[in-house]
Amino acid sequence: MTPEIVAQSRSLAHVGHIQPAYHERRVSNQTPTMWAKRAIDATHVQRKLGDLMTPQALQVVLAVYEQHGITMQGIEKRTRLALGSVSRNLMSLGEWHRLGKPGLGLVETVDDPTERRRKIAFLTKKGREFVEEYLSALTGETIIIDSPTSRDFLSKTYSANIRR
Repeated sequence: MTPEIVAQSRSLAHVGHIQPAYHERRVSNQTPTMWAKRAIDATHVQRKLGDLMTPQALQVVLAVYEQHGITMQGIEKRTRLALGSVSRNLMSLGEWHRLGKPGLGLVETVDDPTERRRKIAFLTKKGREFVEEYLSALTGETIIIDSPTSRDFLSKTYSANIRR
């Protein structure tokens, strides 16, 4: 708070007035109002994808962005969603929705080469573009994501295990 606001707050408190609950503080040269505007802009990016991009689906996309090749159990732990919700959201974020409708095409799931019962998730090109746009709107800066494709990741990470 600026010295004038502090002085005014003290004088109002002294007179018996209640201090306002809202005070704008600067965090890294950004006010809460600016952050709110950016959050609204990011929400518009999210809403462009329609009804399938729920808050839970957004959590799943961001968890996949955070860790390339994350397992469904890893997403469950990171997002605190039930495994059934993670599975359902991965389906709607993939190529095909569980009801046979087209999905959003943001995430690709593949079988883990070391444990065939386990699925691992990656962002598609469209998914990387969405996360870039979303995070750019949220931060006010241009974000460029350089993440490996599922094929590149798997060939580098599991090449020794696959050859055996």
